[in-house]
Amino acid sequence: MRFIIVLIFSLFSSFVFADNKITYPERAWQLHKSGDVDILYNIDERGYVDNIRVINEEPKGFFVRGIKNQMDNWRFPKGHPRKDINLSVKFRYPKSK
Repeated sequence: MRFIIVLIFSLFSSFVFADNKITYPERAWQLHKSGDVDILYNIDERGYVDNIRVINEEPKGFFVRGIKNQMDNWRFPKGHPRKDINLSVKFRYPKSK
């Protein structure tokens, strides 16, 4: 019985928080830009992303705004705050043949 409850909870939590992902920012995609971004962020007591800090963005000005907008919609389980979570994202625009 305990296993079934844990399994159901795991499935539900992965479904609820499945949208915590990063997609290619539209502006960078339209301009065919590839790049790397390193970010630190916190999760507050309510499960919201807080205090997003950009450590590195290459090239500058194409990715951070899109990433921050997406992260503003992320949700995590309440009551489990965390600090200084590292996120490194590599965007690679496909080369045409």
